[in-house]
Amino acid sequence: MTGSNGVAWDELAQRELLLAQAEHIVHLGSWMWNTETNAIRWSDEMYRILGYEARTTEPSVELFFGAIHPEDRARVEEVAARGVATRAPEPVDFRLRRTDGSIRHVHMEGAVVQQDGPLRIVGTVLDVSEQRAVAARLLRSEKMEAVGTLAGGIAHDFSNYLQVILAHARVMAGNPSLDARAQSSIEQITVAAGRCDRLTRELLSFARRTTLKRERIDVRALVDRAIPLVQTLVGSTIRVVHDKSGPGPLFIEADEASLEQALMNLATNARDAMTGGGTLTFLTTVKTAAPDEHAQEGAASVHLIVKDNGCGMSPAVVERVFEPFYTTKESGLGTGLGLASVFGLVQQLGGAIHVESQEGIGSAFHLRFPRAVDDGSADDAHVRGYVLVVEDQDAIRGLVRDALDLAGYRVWEARDGTEAVAKLAEFPRVELVVSDISMPRMSGTELFAAVAEGARPPRFLFMTGVPDPSIERLDAGVLRKPFSEAELLQAVQDHIAHARERR
Repeated sequence: MTGSNGVAWDELAQRELLLAQAEHIVHLGSWMWNTETNAIRWSDEMYRILGYEARTTEPSVELFFGAIHPEDRARVEEVAARGVATRAPEPVDFRLRRTDGSIRHVHMEGAVVQQDGPLRIVGTVLDVSEQRAVAARLLRSEKMEAVGTLAGGIAHDFSNYLQVILAHARVMAGNPSLDARAQSSIEQITVAAGRCDRLTRELLSFARRTTLKRERIDVRALVDRAIPLVQTLVGSTIRVVHDKSGPGPLFIEADEASLEQALMNLATNARDAMTGGGTLTFLTTVKTAAPDEHAQEGAASVHLIVKDNGCGMSPAVVERVFEPFYTTKESGLGTGLGLASVFGLVQQLGGAIHVESQEGIGSAFHLRFPRAVDDGSADDAHVRGYVLVVEDQDAIRGLVRDALDLAGYRVWEARDGTEAVAKLAEFPRVELVVSDISMPRMSGTELFAAVAEGARPPRFLFMTGVPDPSIERLDAGVLRKPFSEAELLQAVQDHIAHARERR
């Protein structure tokens, strides 16, 4: 040891801090167990894995073994006892039930550090729940891909045979010499072949072998149009609602007829789960991809959630719910292809789908689609300009939006500067930003500074109720609150004209 005791202790503290941070990053807890006294010590990360705040309770062997899943406890106790007896601890995998009731999968290993005297064992507990979840998703994806390939091949060949059957049935049906019994048989053949044709189409949809007519569709408008049909389908005992989270249309590139059929399939599944009635909710919103989602980080995606409060599904059923021909319904009441075809469609559109369900509570199917990039191609020649309204007060933002929309402008909205930056990146055609000054997270002047360095920054028009010296130095316009609709429209017209002159 060199230097003063203070320096040595500082180095020790830094090493302990680094070790604690490393354990937290990889979700690895460590422990030391005196097998003679049964005393045990463990790291802060062990508390977190068990569901406790660090150092809020005294570590004990009883506390640890009490957290082990009841189905795994006897096995883990047997492994631990054998490790003590042989002085050679064995690795073991098991489940822990945390204080909040959630289940975590862990891998534990140990090693003897003191053979003479009281036996002491050190070990680690690694939380492998996320790794197991990722592996399970990958396995399901590979399984569904293999099933889809098989289903597509079968459906393709079967459709060729159906073509022959239907063609010959039509020829025979036109034969006037057939008696009534023969005619009836041919009609039955035609009906059965038609049903088989629908099944093959659903199989091809699951296998992503269908040709989709892609067009720019507003998911919200599609759901609104589908609600009356869905209500008729599910019956009067089920209430159908559309929850629109956030303003504006939500555009995706999709086949409208196929997407509408997917909604009907999901509604049928929900109806069958709510035999005693209930509520079927369609939620439409837009989200930014999180780092753990299978999408480009920061990319906007359209989410369509179809939720019911029916009987729900067990984990085993959830695991197989999108497989073709898998159904929990009685024989003759379902083909097992409805949800499979929805899965195939969403995949073919470049999206993703997953289901959350709990028995006795209900199910929620989450559909995510890439949001259609707005390059202005859908706008007609009568649009007067492209404006982003940034205001944290919903009432004011709505008034400004409606006034500009009625006047012929294309309008986007943001609640603060941070959201506005994302909108400007997504919609580069914005010519004018009409922004409040004082907003949470990022003010209007901070927003101005954030976009000013861009290649073609938009013009700014600030809305403010009090004089603000900070904006007088900026190359921007000012609209004093309260303002009339005429003043707003004149200011917007002038500043868009100015923006176009500069460009």
